[in-house]
Amino acid sequence: MLQQVNGHSSSPDTHGKKPLREDLQEFLGREAPLHLLDDLTKVNPVTLETVLRCLQARYMADTFYTNAGCTLVALNPFKPVPQLYSPELMSEYHTAPQPQKLKPHIFSVGEQTYRNVKSLIEPVNQSIVVSGESGAGKTWTSRCLMKFYAVVAASPTSWESHKIAERIEQRILNSNPVMEAFGNACTLRNNNSSRFGKFIQLQLNRAQQMIGAAVQTYLLEKTRVACQASRERNFHIFYQICKGASADERLQWHLPEGAAFSWLPNPERTLEEDCFEVTREAMLHLGINPPTQNNIFKVLAGLLHLGNIQFADSGDEAQPCQLMDDAKCSFRTSASLLWLPEDPLLEALQIRTIRAGRQQQVFRKPCSQAECDTRRDCLAKLVYARLFDWLVSVINSSICADPNYWTTFIGLLDVYGFESFPNNSLEQLCINYANEKLQQHFVAHYLKAQQEEYAVEGLEWSFVNYQDNQTCLDLIEGSPISICSLINEVGRVRPCAEHKWGFGLFWGLEDYPVPLLLHLPNGFANPYTPSLSGSLSRLCDNSAAMGAMGWGLRGVPLTFVADCPSRPTQECRLNRPSSAGQLQTRIERALAGSPCLGHNKLSREPSFTVVHYAGPVRYHTAGLVEKNKDPVPPELTRLLQQSQDPLLKVLFPADPEEKSQEEPSGQSRVPVLTVVSKFKASLEQLLQVLHGTTPHYIRCIKPNSQGQAQTFLREEVIHPGPKPLCREPRKALAFLREEVLSQLEACGLVETIHISAAGFPIRVSHQNFVERYGLLRRLHPRTSPATHSPSDVGHSVPGPLVDSAAVSHLWRLLWQPVSREALGS
Repeated sequence: MLQQVNGHSSSPDTHGKKPLREDLQEFLGREAPLHLLDDLTKVNPVTLETVLRCLQARYMADTFYTNAGCTLVALNPFKPVPQLYSPELMSEYHTAPQPQKLKPHIFSVGEQTYRNVKSLIEPVNQSIVVSGESGAGKTWTSRCLMKFYAVVAASPTSWESHKIAERIEQRILNSNPVMEAFGNACTLRNNNSSRFGKFIQLQLNRAQQMIGAAVQTYLLEKTRVACQASRERNFHIFYQICKGASADERLQWHLPEGAAFSWLPNPERTLEEDCFEVTREAMLHLGINPPTQNNIFKVLAGLLHLGNIQFADSGDEAQPCQLMDDAKCSFRTSASLLWLPEDPLLEALQIRTIRAGRQQQVFRKPCSQAECDTRRDCLAKLVYARLFDWLVSVINSSICADPNYWTTFIGLLDVYGFESFPNNSLEQLCINYANEKLQQHFVAHYLKAQQEEYAVEGLEWSFVNYQDNQTCLDLIEGSPISICSLINEVGRVRPCAEHKWGFGLFWGLEDYPVPLLLHLPNGFANPYTPSLSGSLSRLCDNSAAMGAMGWGLRGVPLTFVADCPSRPTQECRLNRPSSAGQLQTRIERALAGSPCLGHNKLSREPSFTVVHYAGPVRYHTAGLVEKNKDPVPPELTRLLQQSQDPLLKVLFPADPEEKSQEEPSGQSRVPVLTVVSKFKASLEQLLQVLHGTTPHYIRCIKPNSQGQAQTFLREEVIHPGPKPLCREPRKALAFLREEVLSQLEACGLVETIHISAAGFPIRVSHQNFVERYGLLRRLHPRTSPATHSPSDVGHSVPGPLVDSAAVSHLWRLLWQPVSREALGS
């Protein structure tokens, strides 16, 4: 069309005013063929409106991959597209002389990383960061990339080496169904949602053949074992054993048909992920033999029966809570499946053991009904977390290559997407903290890529300012005071109930002095003012026994809320809920100067708001500190070490040094690592690995979700995933622009667009520029004849064929800004 416009003769005899006006209206008012643009940074102009229009046009044309600078945007098709991931297409991208000139695809990213490894240009190691919210297709993308590398990175020279390579590739691919069965679950947003993060290291030898792999996992959502949200499910493996077990296995595992389990909600739903045989076959390929598999499934059945154990309130604090009548059968079955003695198991759930005083005197205190339920849940989470970690170690031992044989690697990072729910807690804080760190890494890498591109073009430029999220990171992890440090700090405080009092030590930040706090009820005077010397030790030693039994000095009810530094405090930490309001107050006071800390004064629940790069998120402080401490009663660990089950013996080995570690003396106590501290350390290690690689980014986007109006609910599929069970022809074509925009913000692509727009947003080759904008030369007014050279004689120079007001009006229509509210129109 542009060539036709530019091909018009300039003679006034052949061009009238009307044809040029029509040409201008077509040029300025028509929509560009956006579905043909394969890079979002090349739309003109680079605005959110044009980017959304481009993505929508490509999605409606069944084109699901689009570049965005150094990032690949992957739209979830919500329908099976077999030809999009065929072996033939893998081969096409692998053998193409210039794969970057092919259509954008995850295979083009995979091939680019593989060629970078072969080029041996530093940094040789590569990494691919796959991100996006739940249901966007991260798991499917990682799975397809692993299949791609298994095909292109396998070129053995002999039949024997071919069989070895084939076996290794099969084991690497078989690790997926096992980890998905034990680590994925059905949520409101996705039928196959990964409830953990993972970094898969694909190991290559000097010939760039894939000879092994290693898996590192992050932050398994183990609370799902004992607590599932409404309309959500437990981990897939529990449903697989209940639906796929044979008659003999049901009898052996005590899983009769139609049995009801408290921790197995929504069992009537049948999903593709409920296939038990796929998991068993994959475990067999990984070296987990049938007897070991049977042992694993028996333990899982024991956890299901454990969830049916309920306690009745004793009504007397001095008496332990007893099992309810309908829970006694489940209790005996669970003890039998876990090979645990019944009496010690019941005692571990009913009685809390407290060690106090210099002589480490042991006191036994009956637990309340809520505390019994908490210890039951803790036992299940402890077993499942150890089992999951053990499975990961088995997978690594099966697929990991000898360090002497592999020289380079390609890493696949499948991370949680940015999360914001009505009720956000520690899990969302850690997830969004990780996204903040990865966003900082991404922006730094993209800015570097922009600088290199401008340098190659020989452009003179000074880069504009961009939104740096360092302020938000300082709020979350900064030193000396941050949200993480305050959560850890408050976790060291054992507050008293209002009607009780006790002696408490408040442990501040590591670099701060340790003040002494005495918690007293109204009307009581402080009977002691001890110092941090020997008098304090005597005070703690003398009051420990009375505090452990619930009575203080002068007969005043007492909760012994802290110990002196010479005694371990793990026993006292359990079942001592920290004040949610106290944490909110400390965060608001200590971090009031941070611009990324928001406040919600109208909220009735204690909370704080963090303004992330993707938007503000309100975190509820109730239960946050307890989740961070993640306390495990020593009685439960010792109980599991008594089990005669072969698998539990491996998961909980008897440690001869454990007793000395549990009962340290003097100042030798080792600080207890919290969830936040461990996650922060693992995240720092991950970023060190990424900094040593050439990163690539795939941002997965889902064009709609099932949380829309009823019309969309009827049109959408139930499962927004890569392999739905059933689908009607037009149900996959809903593209909700406002929802897509929020995901672009959450994964950092809006920042990419802003950086591109602030630099050189118009990226058109010189030839295309002349072809497109040559028409504008005809808009200049005719100059005087004296200004024309002799060569112009006999040629007609067109005059102004349209009035300037009409051109200005059309120009404003094209370049006028589009409001955020109009995006959904």
